Amino acid sequence: MAVYTPVALVPQIALTNAAATYYTATAVTAIARTVQVSTPSAGKTFTLSFATDAAGTRSWEAYALAQNVPSIFNGWWVIVTSAILQASCAATAVSLGVFGYTYA
Repeated sequence: MAVYTPVALVPQIALTNAAATYYTATAVTAIARTVQVSTPSAGKTFTLSFATDAAGTRSWEAYALAQNVPSIFNGWWVIVTSAILQASCAATAVSLGVFGYTYA
């Protein structure tokens, strides 16, 4: 019987200004439940894709962040086996955390 296991898909990590893969669903299906993004500096944005980063795959594109105010998004985003999560930011000093479940 398959089981949902709580997991930090992307433990809190600093983003870079180039799209990078921060999670790959290897031999499991993942469910992202909470996306948390924050910055200690003003004027920052981030982009997140539940696939290879491209204009048609972005769930958040150049999303503006308020200084010292975490942006928290709750939902049910499925990352199927072998799919990836990519993210980037317009400048440094943006942190990302993605929390949810694996299903296997």
